[in-house]
Amino acid sequence: MKPITVAESPVVSSPNGLDAHRLFASPLAEVVHIHLPAGHALVRHASPVDTLLYIISGTATIESDAGRVEAEAGTLVPHPRETFHRVRNETGNRLEFLVVKLPRPDRPPRMEE
Repeated sequence: MKPITVAESPVVSSPNGLDAHRLFASPLAEVVHIHLPAGHALVRHASPVDTLLYIISGTATIESDAGRVEAEAGTLVPHPRETFHRVRNETGNRLEFLVVKLPRPDRPPRMEE
């Protein structure tokens, strides 16, 4: 067993150009840590696998085809595969969250055109 830190984990390339680090990856799951600065948002996309969003700090606004919710630190938001969604930081504070993909995707997400 070896602890994994964000600072030691590899940077994930992203169309958003954000501070994203892959903390864990196996065929069964992938865990990515994202820091979303105040006033920024992810590009609207649909993941090919089920996704869990866990808010570490700040407040996230999550918009999807299934609706819109605000989630504060300590909140887990499940999101179904192939559903377009976006995470926004509409506050003036730092937003940190984990993206857990189950299983690890074998192809990139579909981006909204």
